[in-house]
Amino acid sequence: MKKRKIDNLKTNVETSEFFRLDGQPAIHKIEITKGAVQFTKLKYPDELKSQFAAMNSSSGDSHFNLALEWQQFRELSEDHGFGLCYSALSNGDGGPYDGFNVDKIISRIKSDKGDDVWKLIEAHLSQFEENSVSYKMFLYAAWAQFFEEPFEERWLAANALHAAYVLEDYFAFGYLTALLDQKVNNNETHMLRGKKNVESAKLGGQARSRQQNLKTKETLSEMARMIKNGQSISRSAALAYNNGYGSSEAANKRLWTRHSKK
Repeated sequence: MKKRKIDNLKTNVETSEFFRLDGQPAIHKIEITKGAVQFTKLKYPDELKSQFAAMNSSSGDSHFNLALEWQQFRELSEDHGFGLCYSALSNGDGGPYDGFNVDKIISRIKSDKGDDVWKLIEAHLSQFEENSVSYKMFLYAAWAQFFEEPFEERWLAANALHAAYVLEDYFAFGYLTALLDQKVNNNETHMLRGKKNVESAKLGGQARSRQQNLKTKETLSEMARMIKNGQSISRSAALAYNNGYGSSEAANKRLWTRHSKK
């Protein structure tokens, strides 16, 4: 019989106050962290709870709604998940997600992957109205598959939106946005990277280095060659992208910065 490992990680609880302009009692923000798991909830003063209850009772609902404690966690809100995804994609680096440039995505896929690949994508897109949400979300996810680093922020965000809008698979959406949330908050999970326990997440930098795929190694090698020849990091990132390495100049700079910290 397989023995179950005892979980000896500590649960950390941090509370901070948000004071109100009307002089009324503060709202408390409570952050609960255990290993790679993190949740946040807001604790309202009693008089605000009474106001919320009065608003709910006047809504015309005839049934009684009782919320359990886990429903208060901010991270479990659908709006929180969509907000994370759009924020990760629109990061101001001039990539195809900024302004959600569909034409740029189509052009790059055609030029880099060829007509045969594009014809397959085009045939799939024919079931959607052109430039509809589903149409765009499939293209963003296709771009992520071809040009983004697997399991990095934009890969997770684009595929989460594809799961929600195209597949209507909200289990996959929740799973991917949970991983994205942990990554954005520098609290990376071990689930998709095959780590044996939460403590090994501290070795995430070394693990990522060992698990770099061929595209990442080639980009870093190309930038290292240029930097050795006297180019700056920014110039090397731009030249590498122009030579077909990486998904954008900004992505190459982030890739170099992340791996140079080890």
